[in-house]
Amino acid sequence: MDLTKPPDVILDAVSSFKLLRTGKVMVFDDYLWNESLPYGVHPIRSPKIAIDAFTNIYSKKISILRLPLHQLYVQKNSD
Repeated sequence: MDLTKPPDVILDAVSSFKLLRTGKVMVFDDYLWNESLPYGVHPIRSPKIAIDAFTNIYSKKISILRLPLHQLYVQKNSD
């Protein structure tokens, strides 16, 4: 399975969030990764769109701790 596809990324994020305890941290890697294609970069073939969707949907239940260049750290505040 190619985990860089947005549907796979958001499914994994939502499933993992359900298992994550309040106060614990989830880390998203490859936040700014893009697939090199012959015709350039295609934004839909990047995990960023799914990670952004997840953080927007769960914005009331999480805190974004920091954003290094290619990682995103999210702390769960509530279920």
